[in-house]
Amino acid sequence: MIFGLRTAEMVVCARCGVYCGAVMREGKQAWAVLNANLFLDPAFDRSAETVSYEGETPEQRIARRKRLWTPAELLEP
Repeated sequence: MIFGLRTAEMVVCARCGVYCGAVMREGKQAWAVLNANLFLDPAFDRSAETVSYEGETPEQRIARRKRLWTPAELLEP
């Protein structure tokens, strides 16, 4: 699924519809993020913080994701 600025692909469970994570691709490179709330026993205990990315341009959003998301390897079928 792709939303809003169309800068990343959202990964949503086909069975229950929960948000699982997202993948951003640029050429042969990719970055990904997972929804930590899916884990039964998270390895960290951090309070939720409110954030808003509404004012970001697509370029700012992509730069933030490259800085904060995990590099991912794209596997060809």
